[in-house]
Amino acid sequence: MLWPCASERAGLYPYFLDAPLGVLLLSERGGGCASPALTPMTSHHSNRRTRARVLSLVCGALAAALAGSWGAGAAMWVVGPHALSASLDELRIDADPLRVAVIGDIQNGFSEFADLQTKIAELTPDLVVQLGDTVNNATEGRYAALHSSIRAHGAGVPMLVVPGNHDIARSGDGLSLFKAWVGPTEWRFDHGGWCLLGLNNAAGELSAKSRDLLAKADADGPAHGVVVFAHRPETAPVTPAPLVQFAGHIHSSSEFVDAAGTRHVYHGNNCDRSHDADPGDLPTVGILTLGSDGDCSWEDGWTVPRRLLVTEELRRLVVGSLYPLMSAWPVAASALIALLVAAAAAAWRWPAHAAGGVRSARG
Repeated sequence: MLWPCASERAGLYPYFLDAPLGVLLLSERGGGCASPALTPMTSHHSNRRTRARVLSLVCGALAAALAGSWGAGAAMWVVGPHALSASLDELRIDADPLRVAVIGDIQNGFSEFADLQTKIAELTPDLVVQLGDTVNNATEGRYAALHSSIRAHGAGVPMLVVPGNHDIARSGDGLSLFKAWVGPTEWRFDHGGWCLLGLNNAAGELSAKSRDLLAKADADGPAHGVVVFAHRPETAPVTPAPLVQFAGHIHSSSEFVDAAGTRHVYHGNNCDRSHDADPGDLPTVGILTLGSDGDCSWEDGWTVPRRLLVTEELRRLVVGSLYPLMSAWPVAASALIALLVAAAAAAWRWPAHAAGGVRSARG
């Protein structure tokens, strides 16, 4: 057996450090210098290096995800809250008949809502009415994400919205965020002899202003009647008795006509993927047609499939949750990103530093 020559001992030095001499096996090569065989200790160091590289990649990916979320959230965040609903003072629609697209709860269904907006654009309505629960949790981030979705996919059609129970802030601020980011909680729009009322029963009972709107409509006596939009189904008779009364809230669809002749439409085939929704109930948009001649019709056969869109789920999570948290704690967020970057760099170099430290100590 031959020992390594002096010129190769330096190159083989780490192997001698990694294994005792009794384990090093040297094989003869035509009278030349010998080369060491791999040892269990060398394999151990290789595994440690692999684990360190994986840790480095994970830390780097987390740092990149956080930094990217911060930047993307800032780019998609609306500069200050502003109303999503059309201004009633400026809303002018000359169409006859008036075609109103009606959609139900949105909540967390941002993927479905994106597809539903595309379907609405294909139907070219004159107005869109959304029946409340625009978000699942009433925070500025979720409303900013909703604005971002509509900017990306909206059909450019005026929209009117009524509040739902999920639009009530859990912080105790009631519907203040809804008013700031979406618009009025009650509204009236008159067109071609029809009176369209958006009522607020998000907390359960009709609000005082909603009752005032009903009383005013009763006094005015619109030529063709009243159409009511509210989030919760109204079980008690409403005066004046509307021709049609729309509601969301219940995550399934049904219709019936009450004793007063009001047609109740529970438009529950919505975007949300909550536990009580029937998987067979696909997100649906319906079209209410109101003519100046008094003709009224309703059709709700346009559906979109339930599917997850990565961009829309990221929009909901990044703009709706992650970015608001990071912008509220910028120093902590920056420190966390810097820590992850430092950990990634250290883990990537760690095996080499460790080996180098051992060589230096034993040199």
